[in-house]
Amino acid sequence: PAQFAVEMATDDHMAETDYPDARTAVAEFDTDPLRSYGDDGVSTECTEGESYLYSTHGYTVLGAGLEGATGTPVQDLVRQRISDPLGLETLRQEDPNDTEVRRAKIYTGAANTEAARDQISWKTLGGGLESNVRDMCRFGNAMIAGNVVDDTGYIWDGTDEGWDYAYGWELGS
Repeated sequence: PAQFAVEMATDDHMAETDYPDARTAVAEFDTDPLRSYGDDGVSTECTEGESYLYSTHGYTVLGAGLEGATGTPVQDLVRQRISDPLGLETLRQEDPNDTEVRRAKIYTGAANTEAARDQISWKTLGGGLESNVRDMCRFGNAMIAGNVVDDTGYIWDGTDEGWDYAYGWELGS
């Protein structure tokens, strides 16, 4: 319970902070233990090659690694490596301060009070991108066509590996 309270406080802090890059964001949680999912739920017991747990934070670590390897902030890498080559003019890191974008409003509580958007600059690769519907469809078509990654099979379906889990979603009916 004490660790949970610490993690919730970190999550709240991250939701209020605009990070300049993924490496700065990773410093908020880089000393936390790894987590895995097993028969007993979430655990800090991890076995290489066997344990897994989808984590937005894992994508932030990936972004930090890409930044370290290239010297380029991850939001610029998204533009340079995905948006521009595929002609996706609206795909970018979400910027809640950009009032030119027509977004749905967020509401909270029984009274449906309008809520402020979280700062999500820390999770660009883990759910922090925004795009219009047209560009999302164009991106999906590029993925299916193999124009983003060569081997798309493992992204859509983990059953060849003996899993019922793919990138962030469970497979089944």
